[in-house]
Amino acid sequence: PRVELLHLLVDCQSPWATHEALLYGGRLAMKNDVGSGYSAGDFVLDKPEVLREAPAGIYKMCWCRPTETANCSRLEDFTTEAGVLVHAGPHVLPTRTEAFGAQLVVTGVSGVGLSDKDIVRVQRRCGIDDGFHAEAFIASDQRSYNFGALANEMVFAGRNQFCWCQQDDKGHVLCNNSTDFRAWFGDIVIRCPREYINSGGRCSHCRIFRVPNEGLGRCVFDVPLLLQVAGSAILGCLAFLLLCLRFEIHSKCVCRRCCCCPSMRSRRIVVEDISREGSRVIVT
Repeated sequence: PRVELLHLLVDCQSPWATHEALLYGGRLAMKNDVGSGYSAGDFVLDKPEVLREAPAGIYKMCWCRPTETANCSRLEDFTTEAGVLVHAGPHVLPTRTEAFGAQLVVTGVSGVGLSDKDIVRVQRRCGIDDGFHAEAFIASDQRSYNFGALANEMVFAGRNQFCWCQQDDKGHVLCNNSTDFRAWFGDIVIRCPREYINSGGRCSHCRIFRVPNEGLGRCVFDVPLLLQVAGSAILGCLAFLLLCLRFEIHSKCVCRRCCCCPSMRSRRIVVEDISREGSRVIVT
């Protein structure tokens, strides 16, 4: 059977400028028989999931047929341009960090093939349905996405992804399920509030005398607070001892119904001698 191959590259003459996901997974093989969803002569992408990671753009379909001098195992063998593929979606955004409760608004969006049928979500991973997501309100010019206030009931704490989906005219893709949002266009790290830690994507409050560590992954003892409490306790004990030296504390039945209650009175001091020297009185 005839064997022909295509590879998705930014430029057939300069393949190494292509995103890594397509460099190692953007190859299409021609089918010689009829299969599920394709006919003989169709080119099928070996690893469709690589398009989730590849940035939006226009890619060249570079062609190769194995010969005695070129077996199509190297990218340099794909030098003939056979067409283009428009990979629609927003351009990749720089990674950003936000906290729960903050308003998430993404502005200055650009991309390829954006339309009023676009829907954008924040998910833990694009194309995976885990039951949690935050969906954006998209401006009419497709240049900004407003997700509203971030809440832990909607999305996971930690690293999440911006995911894009576009409804088609035939109704094959409705963009109503997280598995439809396969196009990745950036990452967002969502932090828990102060005194909370990220426990498997959910924010958990630290117990008393504990605070989150630097990585916000576990609770550790709040050493300054412990020292402050211990110091206050020591000072309280010293004050109590001084009070006991000044006063005599004992129990005495001073309440009704013969109930013994503690009482306090001045400490008795034995005076051995009282003398006077001029205007001074000396007690010994």
